Amino acid sequence: MIRKHIKVEPSRWYYDCDRLGIMVWQDMPSVADHFEPGDWAQSTNAFDTGRDYPLTEWQKSNYYKELDEIMAQLRKFQC
Repeated sequence: MIRKHIKVEPSRWYYDCDRLGIMVWQDMPSVADHFEPGDWAQSTNAFDTGRDYPLTEWQKSNYYKELDEIMAQLRKFQC
């Protein structure tokens, strides 16, 4: 078993895993939008607050579009 953390490999890599009988645990890249209105004004960065920078609607929709593309690419592999 191989765990792929965040990075998505080319299709050939998954094909080889299928051929060799290797199971792949594929973590998907993530995005967080844990923003509360008061947090942004209190800090110039959000790294120490446990909150993330606010995402625009375009960023959220782009993330989900790319996530769907990744799942569609990997759906054909058994591993």
